[in-house]
Parts: sequence; C-alpha cells; structure tokens
Amino acid sequence: MIQSQNLNQWIGEGNISQNPVVRFTTGSNRPVTNFYIYVNATYKSKKESSSNEVVFKKRTSKIPIVAWAGKAETIAKYYAKGDKVRIVGTLRTRPAQKEGISYNAFEIVVENISLITKASQEH
Repeated sequence: MIQSQNLNQWIGEGNISQNPVVRFTTGSNRPVTNFYIYVNATYKSKKESSSNEVVFKKRTSKIPIVAWAGKAETIAKYYAKGDKVRIVGTLRTRPAQKEGISYNAFEIVVENISLITKASQEH
C-alpha cells in the first residue's frame, strides 16, 4: 500500500505592507524576516435593498509571511513596501500570546517569491 503525503501549499499574490528587514535569531544567529502581504478577493453580494441585484465587493486580507536564511536576506535586499509579489509557501501555526491570552498564530513560510510589479511601476 502506498501512503499519501499531506498537502500543505499556499499560493498568493499581493502587495508587501512594509519594507522587509532582516533580523537574526538569538542563539543560532539565523537570518529571518517577517512581513505581511495584502491579498484582495472579490465576492458576490446581494444589494441591501429589496431588489435581487448582485453587486461585487472587495475584501482585503493581511497575510503574515516569514522567510528564513538566504531567502530572508534576498527579500530584504530586493523587495520593498508596495511591491506586488507571488508567494508560494507552507502554512504553519505556532503558539503565541497577547495580553495574557494564548492562541495559535498562523503564518506562511516562504518557499519561493516572485516579483510581479515594483511599487514604483504600478499605476
């Protein structure tokens, strides 16, 4: 019998929210960068009036991204706030705490990043 592997792949396109900056982990001194991309999606919604007219609305999601080692250094060097990028990565959860409340935070770990448009080139 062949065992199947679980699929954990995320692909998204969006704009970088802030200039990525490399920092180094304590102890192992490993390069890492964390940033967000804004991903837009449209969906159909009925108009709030009594008519059945359908309207399209836009929803923007802020997706947390993390890159390690050489990818972190490359992203910090060549990518900037507002750049439109395509990211392929894996979804990861990690324990986190805010104001004394524990929860699971999610983030996308970069496997590959591609530049679609530089911020200065968008119209």
